Parts: sequence; structure tokens; C-alpha cells
Amino acid sequence: MSIAIGADSVLASRERQTPEIQTPGLTVPLHALDEPGTYICNWNGHLLRIPEAELDASRFAAIRRADSQPWTVTRLSADPHISRFEARALANSLGLSTSF
Repeated sequence: MSIAIGADSVLASRERQTPEIQTPGLTVPLHALDEPGTYICNWNGHLLRIPEAELDASRFAAIRRADSQPWTVTRLSADPHISRFEARALANSLGLSTSF
């Protein structure tokens, strides 16, 4: 028995198989973000999407807390365009609180 798969299905499957450069669950300082993806802010649970076109390491370089400790974010996915539902599920699976 064989199942024919249309070209569109194969293409969609390949697009979803983008390699993870940083692993999900990795926590990094906000000013050290250097990979596109979907992140969650650890201080307030907000969703942060960093597309490749808007990745600029110096954008977050000056952001520091009052006690001079860096703000941290946790990577949820290499894809900055995942749905909020997916992002919330990934955050919950990592034990992170969300506010989106």
C-alpha cells in the first residue's frame, strides 16, 4: 500500500523542519539575543518575537534592570511566527508563566 503525497504537503513539511540553532528552553540575557525566534520575557511573561530581518544585537544592549542585572528571556522556538497558542503551550511545558 502506498500513499501519494502532494508536492504542497512535502513543501510544507520541509518548511517546518527548520534546524534549531539554539535549543528551546535556553535562557539568555536580553542584550545577548543573537538568533531569531520566539522568546518569553522571564520578568513579566510577555511574548517576544525576533524575526531575522529585525535582529539587531545592539537593540537591547542598553536595557538593564535597576539592580544592574540583565533581563533574561527564554527561547520557545526558532520560528518567530508560531501562534500564540503554540507559544503558550511551549512556555507551559517549560514551567514558565505567561501573560499573553
